[in-house]
Amino acid sequence: MSNKGTARFTHLPLRVQDLDRASADTADHSFEIVKRIALDTLEYIRFTLNMSVRRGYIDAYEGGNPSGGPFQCILLYPVGFENEGILVVPDEDCTVAYAAHAAHV
Repeated sequence: MSNKGTARFTHLPLRVQDLDRASADTADHSFEIVKRIALDTLEYIRFTLNMSVRRGYIDAYEGGNPSGGPFQCILLYPVGFENEGILVVPDEDCTVAYAAHAAHV
């Protein structure tokens, strides 16, 4: 299980489908997973359908891109799929600033 890699991040995605589109708001970036959070299936689906809502399980912290380094991410995944999910860089309001698909991390 790796905690580092590169992924295509989308800025301010509203739902999981936004992560699949090529646009000016997407770019490849290195990341480091600093926290992993397992969600039950229903909560994971709710999250993927609306990423703009404040979520209590996304702790506000100074993540992002410290001094040009990798994004400091939270990996959100459905229970039983701990190597897949969504990489999240939260903003100060516990919402999603950047997100990317994570596979085999």
